[in-house]
Parts: sequence; C-alpha cells; structure tokens
Amino acid sequence: MPGPSALRPLIPIAATTAAGAETDGRLTTAALSSYLVTHRLRLGALVATAAALITLPAAPAEAATLQWSDEPPVAASAATGRDCGDLLFVGVRGSAEPEPYGDTIAALRDSLAEQTADLPGAVDLRVREVYLDYPAVSPETLGSVGIDGLLFSTEMPPTEFYDSVTAGRVSMVQVLQDSATRCPDEHWVLGGFSQGAQVVAEALATEELADAADERLLGAVVLGNPANAPTMPGVTSVGDAENDAVGLTPSLYYLRQRIAEARQPDDELGVSGALRSVVELSDGSLDRELTSEVMTDNGMQPPSALFDRITQVCNTGDLICDAGPGLGRMVFSASPLQTEVDNAEPIHLGYASLMDQATAPTIQRITDWAPTVQHPAPAPAAESDRFLLGVAVGVAGSAVLVGLATALTRIGRRRRLDRADGQDRLDPERADRPRSAQDRP
Repeated sequence: MPGPSALRPLIPIAATTAAGAETDGRLTTAALSSYLVTHRLRLGALVATAAALITLPAAPAEAATLQWSDEPPVAASAATGRDCGDLLFVGVRGSAEPEPYGDTIAALRDSLAEQTADLPGAVDLRVREVYLDYPAVSPETLGSVGIDGLLFSTEMPPTEFYDSVTAGRVSMVQVLQDSATRCPDEHWVLGGFSQGAQVVAEALATEELADAADERLLGAVVLGNPANAPTMPGVTSVGDAENDAVGLTPSLYYLRQRIAEARQPDDELGVSGALRSVVELSDGSLDRELTSEVMTDNGMQPPSALFDRITQVCNTGDLICDAGPGLGRMVFSASPLQTEVDNAEPIHLGYASLMDQATAPTIQRITDWAPTVQHPAPAPAAESDRFLLGVAVGVAGSAVLVGLATALTRIGRRRRLDRADGQDRLDPERADRPRSAQDRP
C-alpha cells in the first residue's frame, strides 16, 4: 500500500491553476474546456495518483509447480526436525553405491522432478528430499557365511548384508514416523534400488507405519528388488521378468523352509527339499501359499492397501529380483556362479531406460493429488493498515476536489479581470481610477 510520501505530489498539482482564465464569476463551457485542455497533463497526473492510492493491486495468479530443490538431499540421520514439505521423497541407494542416491535412484528422482514441474492446482508445492545414510554393504558378504550356514542351519545366521537391510529399514521408519508426527499434510514418495528396494519394502511392511502409509503414500518405486515376489496382486510391474519372478531374499527363505520340511532320519540335511525348491523356483511352480508365508514371516510383505501404489521394476536375468532361473542353471547345468553374476550385472544396472515407465503410475497419483493441496490463506490486513488506507483515500479525494475548486475559482477571477480590462480600453478615464479590492488579481 502506498505510504504517506505518495501524497506529496498531490500538493503542488492541486494548488497549480491557470493564471489568466478568470471571468466575472460566470463559468462558461468554453472557459472550462480551455483550462482542461491547457492543463490536462497535470489533471491527468492528479487523477492517476489518486487512483493509485485507492486501487489495491490484484494478487497475481500462482503457477502450480512441484519445487524440487537444487540443494543436496538431507541425510536421514539429520532429517528429524527439518522444515516440512508438501511432498517427502526418500531415496535409498543400492549395495555399495555412493551417497546420497547412487546412479539409479538419482535417475528416478530426476525423472520425477522433470515430469512434475507443471501440475494442476493453484499453489506451489515444496519437496523435502531425504536419503538414507545406511551401510548398503555388498551382497557378496553373504559368502562369508557359506552355503551350509545360509541354507542348512536351523536358525538363519547373522550376516552383514541383512544387518545392513535392517539398519536401512529402521532409519526409514524413523524418517517416516517423524514426518507423520510433525508434518500433518506431508505426503510420501519412496524409491529404492537393489538392497535399497528391500529396505523400502520392509519399511512399508512394519506395523508402525501401516496407518500413516495408507494415508500419505503416493507411490513407491522399487527397482531390482531382492524382496520381489508374486504375492502382491495389484502391484504395477515394469520390465520383462515373468509375473512369478522371485527375488534373492524370498528365494533364500523359501529354500530354507523346504529344506526344514524335508528333514528326515534318512535325510538329516533336507537335501531333497533343497532340490525340490530349486526346481519350483526355476520353473515358476512354487507354492504360492508358502511364498506368502515366507514374505509375511520375514517382514517383506506390505499391507494389501498399498499394493496399487507400489511399482516393481525387474528384468529377466537379474539375479537380484529374478533369482530362480539362475539358481536352476547353477544347480542343474553346472553354470558357474561367476558367470551368472557377470551376465546379471549389466541387467541389474540397466534400469535407467525404464525410468519413465517406472515413474508413470506415481506421477499420475501426484498429478491427481496436487490440486487438493491448500495452503493457509494470507492473514487479513491489520487495523492500522486499514486506517492508513482510509486516510490515503480521503486525502486523495480531498486533493482532487481542492484542485478542481481552485481551478474553477481562478477561471472566474480571470474572466472578471479580462472584462475590466476591456472596459478600461473603452473608457480611458476609468483606467486611471484605482480598482476595488475585488477587481485586483
């Protein structure tokens, strides 16, 4: 709103009139027109100034954008207490990848940012970005336990790899619980690659997040997921892996379960169960009920209410998310482990070409959600602001009236002087007589 200094131009403008435009008090249209033409610029400036004071500018229309920051994401260990956003993106890198996101999740994040730059709605939406600073150790550490320990031990032995997954899950749950507690309107998009995908799956499977995730989760994209399994109808699948593809982790637990069931006095190790399970995993004939049990008992099965918000990305030949065929080749065709790993690596690292497909369902949900977001309206003007506005309008209106009144008065006086001068020219003796006060300029 214009301040008091904006009123200063009114004073000289309002006080300035045209000398030499007075009459004997009678105002003619011609005289007024002459004055207005001569001083139209000054009167125009006066009116414009008054209009500026009494007209409040309309608020410009806001463009709806999802504002992804150019700043690096915040580590999960430092995310508690940070400013809330409209959208929280949590990215989880894969095994042995560098912080913050690794290549695959960075590509996922960029795809989301590029395709959500313009959204329907009336307000700009802020994205808060967090990455998990968890160990993300290589799955090769499983080899230190040995095949006997992984498959045939009564209890699953501790491993660096699964300890790393647990650390990631705990970290993600803390981030999301903090969001649910402090940020009542913040919604979530999650992304995980490889080991990070299993972290996302396990976090969504926790009871602590069940209600909050149902209310807030817009999408979770998991790529090359070791916890992949055909036990979640409604999940969006991207990639050319078969619908019955099973990831490395549920395959391991499925093997252990079949081995435990097959133990007999004449088969103490349950080798027959191991062979049976490898066949089932490799040809897709696995027991679906047992697979669901394995997923649920080991904390990898998110609630069914979230299935339609999860996108699984997996290609055939990726040993991490499609382990069965590779296991079959190694057991029955004597394919060396290193050969299988070498063949799988470029497939596992090649999901960038599928990123637009992978993000499409989540982007659609973001697009549907964006128009529903409402930010608090600006506070109404303070009483002091209303008072100053009233003063400004009053002064501006008074200035216009004073200016016009002064102009009209001087027009009348000038007309009287002109008439007196005309009489002097007709009567020279009258010109020598002193004029009355009302005849003086």
